[in-house]
Order: sequence, then C-alpha cells, then structure tokens
Amino acid sequence: MSRSAKSLGSLLLVVVFGALILGCATTSETGTSGFSVKKLTIPETVSTKSPYPAVMHCVGLEKVDILQGHFFWNGEGPYAYEPTRVDPQSGEVVFMLHTGRPGTYRITGYVSFWDKATSKVGKTKPVSAGFVLAR
Repeated sequence: MSRSAKSLGSLLLVVVFGALILGCATTSETGTSGFSVKKLTIPETVSTKSPYPAVMHCVGLEKVDILQGHFFWNGEGPYAYEPTRVDPQSGEVVFMLHTGRPGTYRITGYVSFWDKATSKVGKTKPVSAGFVLAR
C-alpha cells in the first residue's frame, strides 16, 4: 500500500470516528419527544436573604428527566441549580434560586434534560421571567 493511500485511509478513519463521537454527544433544543419550556415564572420582588421559587412551565415533561436548570442574571451565568420539584401532571419544574445582591435583574433560564425516547441529553431554548427586584 502506498504512503498516500495509508494517509487517506487514516484521514478517513479520523473523520468517521469524529462523526461517531459527535453523533453520540449531540444535544437538541426540544428533543424528538417534543419537550419544551413555555414560560418562566418568578415573583416580581424577592429577598436577598432567602431562596425564592423559579417555576418552569413545560410541555412534554413526562417524556424527559430534568437534569438541571441553568439561569442568567442580566446575562451573567449560567448558574446551575438542581430541581426541587418536578410535577409531570402540571408540567411544572421548580428551582429555588438565590440572589445575593440587591438590584433589578432580568432573569432568564433553560433546562438540560435526558430525552427518554432518544437516550440523549438536550437543552431547551432560554425563556425569560422578565425583571425581578431583589431587596
């Protein structure tokens, strides 16, 4: 076998192997199961002294396992939180957030999930709760 044929064979092997790795590690914004977050609800005023609820209102929650919530304060983040409650019947996932400094924040977030149908990890599109005043 010539040297150029060996190089071409090696290159082809690297490309195929890379495609396999990427195929196994892909994420999706909604997954094939149709899971998505429609709304993020947070109280308009929260305390800097105690955790407060952030509720993700979801569609297709029974088809996934929620891994974490990822939140941004005025674009800073993401900060990861474990869910404190997952209710497939109501479609609600609750996270208890904490803001240490007083101020007005635009809070956005998304969730990472395990899609039961595809056995892949995915993430939703970000949603916003709007502005929240932390005192």
